Amino acid sequence: MSAESNFTLARKFAAASGILLILVLAMSVTLVANADPGVSVIMVPALVCLTVIGPILSITQRHFQVKGNLLLRESQYRDAFKVPMGDSVRDDYYNNVLKPSVKRLGANTLENTKFTLAVVDKMLWWIRMKTLIYFVVFIALLAVRQTDLGWVLLATQTMFSGDVVSRWYSLERFRLRTSECRLLLKQHYIESAKKETLVSHAFILRAFTNYECAKDEVAEPLSQRIFDKLNPQVSKLWDEERADLDI
Repeated sequence: MSAESNFTLARKFAAASGILLILVLAMSVTLVANADPGVSVIMVPALVCLTVIGPILSITQRHFQVKGNLLLRESQYRDAFKVPMGDSVRDDYYNNVLKPSVKRLGANTLENTKFTLAVVDKMLWWIRMKTLIYFVVFIALLAVRQTDLGWVLLATQTMFSGDVVSRWYSLERFRLRTSECRLLLKQHYIESAKKETLVSHAFILRAFTNYECAKDEVAEPLSQRIFDKLNPQVSKLWDEERADLDI
């Protein structure tokens, strides 16, 4: 299975996790708002089943995302060093004029981080808004003394579930690590563009591995819809940047 096939499956499982969260919220609200024992008999077992399914979907999504990252790394090695490893990519997939070398791997990583940051920034806008809304509702429920304990527990469960706070924090950390790798690589190409030394190679490899480790740590599928929308604009910006850096 190709890297793209794994990423597609990861996105599908991530979408399923999102739908599952909505179902759990809807059922939890029904359970809290309705005191009918007949409703509890149906809802409680269903919620238990969904609670078990949730982590399974999350683990499976991470599995396919990390597997896709691994296969994509092999394709990057193939492109950067012209070795028979991984699936081949289109000739124009990585847009730089460097010959097979560690410096080409670094240039590919610099390009990857530019696209990643553009997509993650757009994704984080909505995730930040969603987290803020949950947080405001959570604080409001705590501030009102008359609030039923069931609603507080429901808000707490939602607020600190993996799809809200944990996902927001993970993406923020991923954005920070990616930004750091990109800034270091860009500064390196500005200062040492013509140098081919072991120190230069070690610097590039460190940035490459830091970025790849960050991708595996977050294991978050990037939005294909946002990527397709931003691709022409970011590609133009990358052409301008690589021309300035002479890569």
